[in-house]
Amino acid sequence: MMPADLLTYAKPIPVSSSSTPAAGRARSSGGPPRTLAALTPGERGVVSGFSDRDRPNPISSRMMEMGLTVGATVEVAHEAPFGGALAVRCRGTLLAVRIADARVVELERASAGRAP
Repeated sequence: MMPADLLTYAKPIPVSSSSTPAAGRARSSGGPPRTLAALTPGERGVVSGFSDRDRPNPISSRMMEMGLTVGATVEVAHEAPFGGALAVRCRGTLLAVRIADARVVELERASAGRAP
């Protein structure tokens, strides 16, 4: 039997649409997404730069080694449940990118449809 004080910590999982990972990353109703993390599955954009160049160990160098370079077209193919990672198509390769790393990749423009 469980003590009563342990039961007070259990909370139900929220079911509103604003609590889903994709809704938390969704863009505002304005312009195109500015980072790779803001794209939803099926959207694409062109890499314009990286926002972590001033940090001690930038993740941007690893992103560039994987093929995410300035001018590359990227498309979000899938997203993991609960905000885990994105499957990103770039230069004919499907890459797994953490959401935290995707926030570093800045995009020039985005549109719906498949990446070439």
